[in-house]
Amino acid sequence: MLGDDGLMGSESSYWLEPDFLLADLVSGLVNRGGMHLGITLFLHGLVITGTLVSEQEYLQSLSRLFKQQARKSFANPTAEDLRMAEELFDFTGLVEDDGLANEAEGEEQQESTEPPYLLVRHLHLKDPMVLQPQPTTSFAASQFPIMRIRLGAIDGWMVGKVTVEDALDDFSPSPDDIRH
Repeated sequence: MLGDDGLMGSESSYWLEPDFLLADLVSGLVNRGGMHLGITLFLHGLVITGTLVSEQEYLQSLSRLFKQQARKSFANPTAEDLRMAEELFDFTGLVEDDGLANEAEGEEQQESTEPPYLLVRHLHLKDPMVLQPQPTTSFAASQFPIMRIRLGAIDGWMVGKVTVEDALDDFSPSPDDIRH
């Protein structure tokens, strides 16, 4: 929606919008294409690195976790209890990416005047690591190692996942820099 000045809304709101290129990568390559992509994100002073996974993979993993927890919580579940838990904790239909929702319902995409990218609001980062001087915090061993991040919260990003060794090497002074 163009304003009187030819810009989208006011100039200040333009800078609050998620990066359209990142949204396009998430929607096209990751959500639709199923591609895993290493990425490093900059969020309000934090550096987080990990692997982008599709919204569908996130929802399947979340469903699996909640269904397992529900099954464990039953003392002597009936078949009906298990069926209800399966149905209640099936989050796979809750996609926000409109293109994925239409594909899941078997609908054909119609011609549109919308931009070629779909504006998604979240990305999903598997095995995220928060990089800081020391120690680096990793969530890879957690019960649910996929972080959901609002695209609008991201200040910057770069393709490529930083490894812990790389991050730690950057903070280790060389022997010549150490003063005795």
